[in-house]
Amino acid sequence: NDLKQDEKPKEKLLLRYTNQFCHSCIVFYGSSGNFAPTEEDEEDHVFVSNEEMIQKDQMDLYRRLRLLCSLVAPISLFFWCWAVKNTIEMEQGQDLGIYSFFITLLICHWVLHLTKSGPNAGSAFATISVRVVVTAAFVLVTLNYLLGVIYAFTVGSVVYKVFATYCTIFTLLWGASAVYVFKLLRAIHQAESRLTKAPEGADDYNIEGVDYLF
Repeated sequence: NDLKQDEKPKEKLLLRYTNQFCHSCIVFYGSSGNFAPTEEDEEDHVFVSNEEMIQKDQMDLYRRLRLLCSLVAPISLFFWCWAVKNTIEMEQGQDLGIYSFFITLLICHWVLHLTKSGPNAGSAFATISVRVVVTAAFVLVTLNYLLGVIYAFTVGSVVYKVFATYCTIFTLLWGASAVYVFKLLRAIHQAESRLTKAPEGADDYNIEGVDYLF
C-alpha cells in the first residue's frame, strides 16, 4: 500500500507535465494556422493570430491597389491628351478616349485618396456601388479599344492592320486590368467582412480572392 501511495504523486506529476506539453503544442500549432483547438482559451488565441494575418493581407491588398492606380493614372493622362489632340485634328467626330480616359483618371485619383489611410478605408469599399464604379472605369476603356478593333476591320475596304494590332493589345491589357482591380476590390471587401466577424469563425482566415491575384 505504501508503494502504491508513493507512485500516485509521480503519476500525477507525469500527467501534469504531459498536459502542459500538449497545451504548448496546441498553442504553437494554433498560432501558425495549422491547427485550430476547440477549447475556448485556445480559440481566443487563434482568433488574435488570424486577425493579424487578415490585417497583414489587407495591407498587401491596399498596396497592390495603390500601385495599380499609381500606374494607371499617368497612363490615362497621357492617352487622354492624345485623344484630345486627335479630336482637335479630326474634321468630324471625336476620339471617345477623351471620355473613357478622363473617367479612369478621375477614378484612380479618387481611389488613391480613399486608400491614403490604408485599411481604415475598408468601409469605403463595403458598398457594391463603389466597387462597380471603379471596375466600370477600367471596363469602359477596354470597350473603347474593342470598338477600335471593330472599326479597323469594318471601315472601308482596307483593314488597318497596325491600328487593329494596337487596339487588340490594349484591349487585352485593359481587360486584364479590369479583372485584376475587380478581384482586388472584392478581396478587400471580404477582408473587411472577416475582421468584423465573431471569433467563432476566425479559424478560417483565408480571404477569398487573394489566391487568384496575379
